Amino acid sequence: MNLNRKTQRDQIKAYESSAYATNGLPGGGVTANAILGGVRYERNITQKLFVFGAGDFTHDELQGLDIRQIYTVGLGWHVIDRSNVTTFDVLAGINYTREHYSGTATIPAPTVTRNHSRDYRRRGFHA
Repeated sequence: MNLNRKTQRDQIKAYESSAYATNGLPGGGVTANAILGGVRYERNITQKLFVFGAGDFTHDELQGLDIRQIYTVGLGWHVIDRSNVTTFDVLAGINYTREHYSGTATIPAPTVTRNHSRDYRRRGFHA
């Protein structure tokens, strides 16, 4: 699922996807169980320059990942922006990631929490 609301001044995007599968055998196990989601807000400073903030969240049962949270802020440039037909944005910023693992049902593991931040540079294209 993808949602997008765009005005002349700002834009908000939200997404969600999930995967669940089993091996199909009697008494078989789960082979995929993941949920991903996020939201990003952009605010135009000029016609070409904008600031943005985003939050992305992931859960993956088979990895023992309870939650991964990624928070990002940065600056962007609309290289191409043709009335929702074609866009090409260049983004730069920093992010903070927090992950919490507690093992799986078949592979118990100690609870682990990791925190880190890094530069964030990404190009986006939509046609």
